[in-house]
Amino acid sequence: PPPPRTVRQPQFGAQDTTSIRGIPCHACATEGAIKGALIGFAWGGFMGQWFGWQDNVKGRPLPVHIARTVAVNSIGFSAFCGIYQGLHCTMEAGRGRQDSLNAAAAGFLTGGGMG
Repeated sequence: PPPPRTVRQPQFGAQDTTSIRGIPCHACATEGAIKGALIGFAWGGFMGQWFGWQDNVKGRPLPVHIARTVAVNSIGFSAFCGIYQGLHCTMEAGRGRQDSLNAAAAGFLTGGGMG
């Protein structure tokens, strides 16, 4: 006969935060933050040059304007992507499903939390 199935009861404070794909959620959040920083770096570099030349940055050298734009965008994109990926993974682990509701809820919570 097949062995009896054991059902693991969740305990308070010991919830498994590993996604269905087997990746820990803190790793998903870190990966999202790194990818977001890289996207913000590229976006900030492009937009810093674009607006710097377009607006004729007054009182500040163009490289300083670009560096500030890169820093602001890297931090913003990193925070958004890290929080989104972490929430998406946590919802996937909590619900035990991999569907579009996880993505929608993570996007809703991230957007609402960041304003």
